[in-house]
Amino acid sequence: MDFKEKLKNWDKNVSDYNPWKNDKGIRLINEFLECLTKPNDEFSWIEPNRKKYKPATRYIIPTHVQGDYENAILYQCLYNPGVADSIWKLGDTGIREFIKQAKNKEDYIERMFQDYQNFSVEDVRNKIIQKDNILYQEIKLILGKFSKKPDHQSLTKFIKSECYYIKSYYKALLGEKGEGKNLLDKAVNRLLEEWDNLEKYQGLPICNLELVPFASLNKKDIKLSDVDKKITNFTVSIILKRISNYLKNGGKKPVFVFRSRKEWFERINMFINSEFGMSEPFDIENSELIDYFYEFSSQSAVLSRNNILKARRKIREDEFNSGFLSLFK
Repeated sequence: MDFKEKLKNWDKNVSDYNPWKNDKGIRLINEFLECLTKPNDEFSWIEPNRKKYKPATRYIIPTHVQGDYENAILYQCLYNPGVADSIWKLGDTGIREFIKQAKNKEDYIERMFQDYQNFSVEDVRNKIIQKDNILYQEIKLILGKFSKKPDHQSLTKFIKSECYYIKSYYKALLGEKGEGKNLLDKAVNRLLEEWDNLEKYQGLPICNLELVPFASLNKKDIKLSDVDKKITNFTVSIILKRISNYLKNGGKKPVFVFRSRKEWFERINMFINSEFGMSEPFDIENSELIDYFYEFSSQSAVLSRNNILKARRKIREDEFNSGFLSLFK
């Protein structure tokens, strides 16, 4: 049986690989919750060698998935969540003091730890694996900020300050057909035009996956070799299960856009060789999986036709329209 057939018939559930539901993950979450009420200078989300990491990496709640990972069409496969420079510079004063200081510096940290004294295990898990896609999360921020339709300048200023993913990733898809002097300008115009119907973005079939769920200022701050494969197996299994379901059930073909393609492919190859009983070492580059995979052509993360490669060639217009742009119509 070739790999495509093995994948099509793969009967494992993604939940089997969810590290936040196994004994170690639940222990970590409970340890985190305990630290919120009792002094503890030893806690770290990332293990082992926890003391070598900055407080931001050790204390900020991980972000692993954002969106409906079972049914999305467009997946952004990123290396790890970023953190603001102001948070990265905070000293190690213990987790409770760190949270207090961080909340005062950045609004997104304030939202992450809002009412943290009353967190349950499920509350924390729902922050690690979030059901709402990231674009809708930022639209909720916009709707929470403005009780009525704002002017163009006010909305632009807020997006630049608080909506990282709109300004960095989705401005091209939002503004592709709009009017304006640049992509962000076009995206803002579209959001204003659709002001009374912004709730529609809740159902947008997009999903963000992080290979490494722990926050850092730069990618190099967390080496992949230091991350347990049980952590990375979760988002790898999401990718493979989504393709498996597509092979079995049809529907719209999913697409996966990678940052840090090398690291992702390393862990995908490792997972397949371990879980699928391959007779020869599996290599994505020489498999049918490559047909689902894209990558950014520059350091920019904007999802535009000129910035996406498929198997190291520029994406065709029809591929971009069907796999990306059609989702935003």
